[in-house]
Amino acid sequence: MKKTIFSILLTVAVLSAFGVLHPYTVPIMPNVPAAEETSLKEELIPSDPSWQTVQEKGTLTIGVRSSFPPMTFSDENGALTGMDIELAKTVCETLNIEPEFKIIDNWHQKETLLAQGEIDCIWSAFSLTPEHEKTVRFSQPYLITKLSVLASQNVWVTDMSALPFCRIGAEEGSSAWEMFQSVEDYESLLPNLIPLDTCASGLEMLANGTLDVFVVDQTYAKYQMDQSEAFAYFTAFDFGDDLYAVGFRPEDEMLANEVDRALQSLIADGTAHQIAQHWLEESDILIP
Repeated sequence: MKKTIFSILLTVAVLSAFGVLHPYTVPIMPNVPAAEETSLKEELIPSDPSWQTVQEKGTLTIGVRSSFPPMTFSDENGALTGMDIELAKTVCETLNIEPEFKIIDNWHQKETLLAQGEIDCIWSAFSLTPEHEKTVRFSQPYLITKLSVLASQNVWVTDMSALPFCRIGAEEGSSAWEMFQSVEDYESLLPNLIPLDTCASGLEMLANGTLDVFVVDQTYAKYQMDQSEAFAYFTAFDFGDDLYAVGFRPEDEMLANEVDRALQSLIADGTAHQIAQHWLEESDILIP
C-alpha cells in the first residue's frame, strides 16, 4: 500500500515538472485595513473639483459691479462692457468655457455671494488687499493703479497736511477704506472719514459741496473726470498703489490656477496690454 501511494506521488511530481499538469492557483489578496481602503478610494477622487465643475457646466459665473467704468459698466444698449469684461471674455475663450456675468447690486456682499457659491469668482476692479486675502484666494495682479485723491473746487489741498481739516470720503469696504482703517499713520483722519455706499455718491457729494476730498481708484476717477464738468481736481499726492486681481473661494485652488495660467499667458503675449489700451490711457497702463 505504501509503495502504491509513493508511486502515485512520484508520478504527479514528474508530470508537474514537465508541464503536463497545470494546477490552478488562486491568488491571495492582501488584507487591506478598512482605513487604508478608504484612503485609496479618496486618492481617485479630486480633493478640489472646482475646475472640473466649471468645465462640466461649461460656464464661469463672474461677479461684477453694476457700474465702475472703465472696468465694468453698461453701454448705451444696456450691455456689460469695460476692460474687466473684455479681459474675462478673452480668458474664458482661452479656457473653452463661456463667461456668465452676474451683477452685484450691493458690492459689499461680494465675498458673501462668493462663499455661498452664487458666483465662481469676483472680477471687477477687485483690489488685492491684506483684509481681502483673509477670505479670498487671489490670482496674480493684472493691473496696478493708484489710490487717487480728488478734491472739491471749493477747497485747496496742496499736501496731506490739509487732510485733518477736510471731510474725507471713501467707499465702505474699498481698498481706500481699508487703508484708513488699518494704517496707523492715518488714525488721526478717522474722525473726518465719511463712509460712502457707492463711488458715484462720492462724486455727487464733491459736486454739491458736502465732501471736500474723495479717495478712490485712479482708473475710475480719471474716467469720470473726463466725462464730467470740472467740479473737482486731482491733488499732487496719492495714497500709493492699488492692485487689481481676480478673487476665488480659498478652497478653489484648481479653478484659480487655471484662470491664472490663462491670464498670465495673455499678459505674456501682450493681449492684456492691447485690451487695456481700449479703455485706459497708455500712461495709466501698468501690468505686472
